[in-house]
Amino acid sequence: MKKFNLIFALAFLCGCSALSSATSVQVMSPVSGTTVSSPVTINAKANPGPKITAWRVYVDNVGVYSTGATGTISPSISMSAGTHKVMVQAWGNNGSSASANLTLTVSSSTPSVSVSISPSSAALQTGASGQFTASVSGTTNTSVTWLVNGIQGGNSTVGTISSSGLYTAPASVPSGSSVTVTARSVADTSKSANASVSILAAPTPVSVSISPTSATVQGGQSKQFTASVTGTTNTSINWQVAGITGGNSTVGLISTTGLYTAPLSVPATNPVTVTARSGFDSTASANAAVTVTSGPGLYVSTTGNDANNCTNSAPCRTLNRADSLATPGTTVHVAPGTYSGPFLVVHSGTSTARITFVSDVKWGARLVAPSAAPDGWVLRSNGSYVDIVGFEITDSEATGILINGSHTRAIGNHIHHLDPTSCPGGSGIFSWGNYQITDIDYIGNVLHDIGNVDSANPCSFTQGLYVGNSGGKVVNNIVYRISGFGIHLWHAASNMVIANNTSFANMQSGLVVGGGDSGLTTGDNNTAVFNNIFVNNKHYGMTQQGTYGPSNMFKNNLIYGNGLGPVYQLTDSGRITANPAFVNYNPTGTGDYHVQSGSPAIDAGVSSATAGITNGVAPSDDFDGNSRPTGAAWDIGAYEWDSTGPKLTW
Repeated sequence: MKKFNLIFALAFLCGCSALSSATSVQVMSPVSGTTVSSPVTINAKANPGPKITAWRVYVDNVGVYSTGATGTISPSISMSAGTHKVMVQAWGNNGSSASANLTLTVSSSTPSVSVSISPSSAALQTGASGQFTASVSGTTNTSVTWLVNGIQGGNSTVGTISSSGLYTAPASVPSGSSVTVTARSVADTSKSANASVSILAAPTPVSVSISPTSATVQGGQSKQFTASVTGTTNTSINWQVAGITGGNSTVGLISTTGLYTAPLSVPATNPVTVTARSGFDSTASANAAVTVTSGPGLYVSTTGNDANNCTNSAPCRTLNRADSLATPGTTVHVAPGTYSGPFLVVHSGTSTARITFVSDVKWGARLVAPSAAPDGWVLRSNGSYVDIVGFEITDSEATGILINGSHTRAIGNHIHHLDPTSCPGGSGIFSWGNYQITDIDYIGNVLHDIGNVDSANPCSFTQGLYVGNSGGKVVNNIVYRISGFGIHLWHAASNMVIANNTSFANMQSGLVVGGGDSGLTTGDNNTAVFNNIFVNNKHYGMTQQGTYGPSNMFKNNLIYGNGLGPVYQLTDSGRITANPAFVNYNPTGTGDYHVQSGSPAIDAGVSSATAGITNGVAPSDDFDGNSRPTGAAWDIGAYEWDSTGPKLTW
């Protein structure tokens, strides 16, 4: 017995002990009696002998590590500061055991290695990528190994991950619909952190188709396009021409329903591209190529003769004669010169083939009428789908243009110095049709000096732009020095857009919205008035009178310097009450009504009305033909400010 104890003591001192006469446990490091830092790595081996089947390590008689059959071990064991007794024990297959004992002093306890991952969870569509980052503490070696579902680097089934942590989801949803991304410490492979990634099936791509994909449209005529959207329940479409939402007068205009109207002149780049763009996914679109042609024409000249057939080589003399030969799609070209009326045109176009009367030189064809013209008009249009474009109308005691047909447009005309002989009576442009017609547009006209403006008692019933019917729009017009109201909505007027006009120095107010004398119990309703300038009118900037409904909207108008105040009997929003800073304001009309840089009108408008007024869309170009907007938002007034100056397209 004493001999056995002596052998054990010798084994304790040398860090080894006998498993049998031929086997022992030896600790190579650390050396017993030394001072170490935590964690402590114990390197031990079993000398040749019976096969080793198990190992255990005890610290202060507490088991802290165990493993199976192996000839060597190197566990890393955390220990608190102080002196500890360590025993390393191995068992052989013959049932015997051997051990080695150490006494170690731990000087300090260093932090154990830990790993964190960010984000800790994510959701990715199939084929998409997401970046993960890992942070390692407790060691100067902060590198990690990336795994997906335990596979280093992942694979095509569960997704792959780069050495920098960029995970790319597989092409199809894996079993279980999620995977685990692991960041494992290289310094201590027992330390890691996980992130759960849900894999979602990618949505069906949004696609757009357009019909037709090509078309030929005569100048001034229209073509209906349709579009369909798949891959989303939001099937809304934004229509563009040559990349411009809504188009403009140079490349053609397109409505929110896809009705394209070609410009009067063939554009420099021809064909033009009509684009249907998804309102849900702006990257999804479809295009159609539209070739604009000069349509069938009739010609009127001061040297012509109404016995002619109005050809280019044999023009006729009057608009009346040209109208007698016009069919849907016809453009009546009127050469410069003075034409004495009155003129009556009666034929109609169609929604896709309008009849257009155009002064070939803007304001070059001058229409006048003798005193006391029959029925009080210079030019009367009884047809529907008719355009009256670019005339000068002056020197008459009558209304300039009387519109009696639906879907008629007065575009770019200059109407001035009309003085109807009776009061009430007369207007620059008046839509009537016994108040039964609809959808009349007044676009980019200039009207001034209409009525007895300089009289001590100017006639308040002589108006500038007079709308007596429902539907349509009044946009980009310049109206001033009218003895009554600059813009007058009455009788059956309703569901109108009044936007981006400049109305000033009128003897009543810049605008009146109302009605009630045409059998409509609600009067004017659902009319949107926005982005207009009303300046220095004798009474108000804008008023609401007579009978009107609850849904009219007045928004983002610049109202300044009006005699009795900005508004009357209406509630508005976004009003600007500051000088618009015209380039050269002259109330007699000889000024320049563009705005200067720094004007409060710049970028102060809105693109559309809201609150359920579905037709309240701002114009896509301005009086000069500049696209809107050129800045962050629509400008207020007839002109869009542009640092490059006006772009005249006529």
